[in-house]
Amino acid sequence: MSSAIAHQVILKCVPILEDDFVQCVNSPLRYLALKQRLLALLLLGLILLLPLRVSAGTLEDYTEARKMFLATAASMAAYSNRPASLVTESFAQQGWKIVKREQVADNADVQFILAWDANSQLGRNHYLLAVAGTESKLDVKVDLRTSKVYFAGATLEEFAANAARTDLPPDAPRVHKGFNQVAQLLLSMETIQTQGEQNGKPKLLTSFLQENPDEKVFLVGHSLGGAVVTLIAARLVDMGVRPEQIEVIALGAPTVGNEAFVQRYDGKFPLTRIVVEGDPVPLALRKVFGGYRHFGTVFEYPASYTLKGYFQHDMTVYLDVALKKYYSIKRKALDEGLLLPATPTPDKPRLYVAPIKNSLPADLQEEFAFMKEALLEKYEAILPGLVLDPGKIYDETAMQKAAATGCELLVVPEIHAEKIRQEENTYYVSLLQSVYRVKDGALVNLGSYGSGTKVLTPLEALLHDSGEMKAESVEWINSK
Repeated sequence: MSSAIAHQVILKCVPILEDDFVQCVNSPLRYLALKQRLLALLLLGLILLLPLRVSAGTLEDYTEARKMFLATAASMAAYSNRPASLVTESFAQQGWKIVKREQVADNADVQFILAWDANSQLGRNHYLLAVAGTESKLDVKVDLRTSKVYFAGATLEEFAANAARTDLPPDAPRVHKGFNQVAQLLLSMETIQTQGEQNGKPKLLTSFLQENPDEKVFLVGHSLGGAVVTLIAARLVDMGVRPEQIEVIALGAPTVGNEAFVQRYDGKFPLTRIVVEGDPVPLALRKVFGGYRHFGTVFEYPASYTLKGYFQHDMTVYLDVALKKYYSIKRKALDEGLLLPATPTPDKPRLYVAPIKNSLPADLQEEFAFMKEALLEKYEAILPGLVLDPGKIYDETAMQKAAATGCELLVVPEIHAEKIRQEENTYYVSLLQSVYRVKDGALVNLGSYGSGTKVLTPLEALLHDSGEMKAESVEWINSK
């Protein structure tokens, strides 16, 4: 219940209490009765207001978790491998626009994406600019340029000139030479278009933000990419961009600068660092070369038991952790009634989802709850306003319950996985489903979708399976 309702209850009771108060002056008994009523009213107000406080916290957690998930997904999409292409396809299915760019110079190269939600009610005033981590031989050379260069200036020319200086003491603000070269390269590129000019000439990131004070760019990246976007944010602030227009989310990023650099920029712009427990990269430069220090707000997440066999710095691990955080908090928000159910689409059938059968092996059981949420989200994207069977096991009454709720289609899903022999931590994850037409019980679709976990985690494999299912769903959507 909202605080507005609670306040209305209190206001309606005030006139009654005022009358009693006038009479209680000459009556001790009336005074005691009034005191009891005031206490009861106070407790009622607290009870009405308490859910709002709990829900507000959950909603804030959900918003933050979704933001971190989108930042992590964009960081994955910035790469050039198969998982990156799968995430890019998923973004496109959800209505996002993605522009991928790459620039190669003599001493550095940079690969990044610019993404925005084309269906957002906010318009194109929030962007994700994600920079890829180490992929090429040139990237490795960048990583190994660990000497520090002077970091100061207010223009691209001043940045380059100061980085070349050798007449300054060691305690001047200094940063990793290779990371700085990549940041300089990206800042010199025309990377972003003004609102509504999708076919227009791109602008420098700095010019775009200064000319459009209502726009905001989330600078995100994994590993090398996270280090680069941190330096880009510092440069943007020095060039006069308002800190409110940028936010940095760095995943598994190494340190970028010395103590003097941290003292100058700590708190100058929002910086969140995400670290998976056991990832050696964030502290590698500090431990091996010394003189480097982190700053910003850090969140360290433990990897699940399923991911113990993976290299904890892998981008797939960071995406898996972000997905699980997002699905956990989303389920809590749904259970608390904070996220309103989607409205069924006119002229589209309504879907009844039977309990999802869990056919995972024992060592993947902890994955099922997250896989279930991922699959339900995909079904919701296919046919908004679905009805979920409250039971835990599918039975023959599902068809009757589907008809009773006015649904035209019934889907009976199953999540299955088998371990691939002689390959450690490798499974083949399958999504099996049967879709029935409710009015006559006819089977209209029998689907099987599968992916291996050689380059994906089990949860990500299931997401890929559900993405393929969604792409083929047009075959059974119109079977009402």
